[in-house]
Amino acid sequence: MARTVPTPNEVLALAAKIKDAETALAQLQQQWNELFNPRSERRHALKETVPTLMDRVLALLSSNENTTYSAFDIAARLEANRNSIGPLLSRLVSDGKIEKRGHGTYGAVSKGRGLFIGAQEESPDAA
Repeated sequence: MARTVPTPNEVLALAAKIKDAETALAQLQQQWNELFNPRSERRHALKETVPTLMDRVLALLSSNENTTYSAFDIAARLEANRNSIGPLLSRLVSDGKIEKRGHGTYGAVSKGRGLFIGAQEESPDAA
């Protein structure tokens, strides 16, 4: 079986298609890198706009400072995993950002205690 020799036009057409495919592949690779590179501006912007679970818990508790919530209530209202809420609430209590009001119940820090949701505490060394 004899092989036919491609014409110069066929070779040039195929080379142009390969070049176009390489350009398209480079563009797709760039898009991929932007999506999954932790330093990507797009990824950084998305991260800043999506509130964390901590932000959502603090917003819920501060929306009505007189309301007491159980961990179950908080998880249900925020549609969050109940196993994630418990440790987060403990950390927020130990950081002074929320208060534990009873067995398994939490609320915003009472204003009478001098700490407010989102307030920055000043270090005694800062003066």
